[in-house]
Amino acid sequence: MLSENLKKKIKQATNLISQAVENRDLIILRHHADCDGYCAALVIEDVILPKIQNQNIKVWQKYKRLPMKSPYYNYMDALKDIELCRNSIAAGKSPLLIMVDNGSGTADVIALKRLKQYDIRVIVIDHHIFSEEAVSIPDISINSREDGGSGNITAGILAYEVASLIGDADALYAAVAAVGDKSPEEIVQKYSSRQMDELKDIALCVDFEASHLGFMESDTIKDLFNEKQSENIQLIAPYVKGMIEEFSVIAKKHVKKECDGIYIIDLDEVLIPGGFPTAGKATGITHRAQSGPRATLGIVSFFVCFRIEGLDFKLKEIFSRLKKEGLSVSGGGHDVAGTIKFIPADKEKVLKVIKTYVSSLF
Repeated sequence: MLSENLKKKIKQATNLISQAVENRDLIILRHHADCDGYCAALVIEDVILPKIQNQNIKVWQKYKRLPMKSPYYNYMDALKDIELCRNSIAAGKSPLLIMVDNGSGTADVIALKRLKQYDIRVIVIDHHIFSEEAVSIPDISINSREDGGSGNITAGILAYEVASLIGDADALYAAVAAVGDKSPEEIVQKYSSRQMDELKDIALCVDFEASHLGFMESDTIKDLFNEKQSENIQLIAPYVKGMIEEFSVIAKKHVKKECDGIYIIDLDEVLIPGGFPTAGKATGITHRAQSGPRATLGIVSFFVCFRIEGLDFKLKEIFSRLKKEGLSVSGGGHDVAGTIKFIPADKEKVLKVIKTYVSSLF
């Protein structure tokens, strides 16, 4: 499942992380604030945090785990991380930033370059569509797509492979990450023998809690994996499923079908900002209510979430077409699920390009 090149990079990453722990260097663990991102971060945290704690130092001075709401490493987060590293750099130390489930796309480039202006080492563990420039910036870039693989080998799976070479890593994190990002069942089963419905419930609860935590530093999601798992899942999962069913009714009422299997829902009209489901989840719920080859567009005033089924949709191609039209866009994700951001004034032009491209795929 993993190429020899990926295995080599995973070994290099474990060596660099172990060295940073041994040298008592500052380690910042950055992760996307969704199921895959949390699973990827927590499986690494579980194996390195005890080692840091055993050094009898003030852990908060040597380790931080920070979520990212954006689907890329944004400039604000980079400036925050640089500031966190200043004291270590001044003391002659070289901090280590481990970024999981983000960091490989064009939108990440400027923030990564800014970070690397300082003596900060960077490991990126990701599975999104990458740009050659972005993956050339970190000290180590681990992305399942770089060797021709698919995004189904998620950041959580790759992070587990890294963590398992450092300590006794829990493979449940890899399985839940895979379920959360809709990887095929045969991949999930490599990491857990649990029933898919049980794993889906855990992933659903992780995403729900992540959507509420936002940028907050918190350990509450760990309680979905430890001895408190059963009672927490029993409490949260039915509640979230009820919210999803409620939104499904709303989505069916407000989704609009255009020609050639394009479904559109105006999320500004059906979602409360900051609530659940998020824009991405709402688009996914709307998408799954339909069948056949299709594209579902969840539209907000300054971005569009898309979900694709049965079409040869290429994210790089749509960005190329949008930029050829002189439109200022950013974003990222996968060919079947992602986000495209734009300025509100260009909303209709962006949607026209996307619709034209999708129609050409039928």
